[in-house]
Amino acid sequence: MSRSSSPEPGVRLNRYLASCGLGSRRKCEDLIRDGRIEINGRVVIDLATKVLPGDYVRYDGRVVRMDEEVTLLLHKPKGYLCTKEDPEERRTVYDLIPQKFHTLNHVGRLDYESRGLLLLTNSGSLNATLTHPRHAVQKEYEVTLDRPFDPTLTPRLLEGIRLSDGLARAESVRFQSRKKLTVVLT
Repeated sequence: MSRSSSPEPGVRLNRYLASCGLGSRRKCEDLIRDGRIEINGRVVIDLATKVLPGDYVRYDGRVVRMDEEVTLLLHKPKGYLCTKEDPEERRTVYDLIPQKFHTLNHVGRLDYESRGLLLLTNSGSLNATLTHPRHAVQKEYEVTLDRPFDPTLTPRLLEGIRLSDGLARAESVRFQSRKKLTVVLT
């Protein structure tokens, strides 16, 4: 029976290893290529290999198991970055949570001066569902301005602004006051 990528059940080996906390999927591919991974006592170097229920996976001789999926909800205060490491050594959201959760990835990001709800998870599928544009998940932001907003500029928010990584546009804009808006993005 072949262990390669057919429609058979199982989890791709790089994804399985990443969920065991061994690093990113790309880093795990290097571990596979380097011959450091065994399944059921056999060294595996085929990146298309899938891990099936009941398989024993070893990394450098020690058994590894998938971590349970964990998702944290964090209220990010102002003055913290959404990154794991900052070369300028500013505070990050990881300074706010216990060390055992530092392997979780933040879902999206909030600016340094922004505050609000932030998710951190080890679920790649949850992260992709919430952040990839094809899923069009709506995110609502309450925006407080330092001066009154000119309502005649609303069409510009709805039409969008061209950024280096694509078009950024609001799905809707609601006015709470002249200095406070609710903006929905996807």
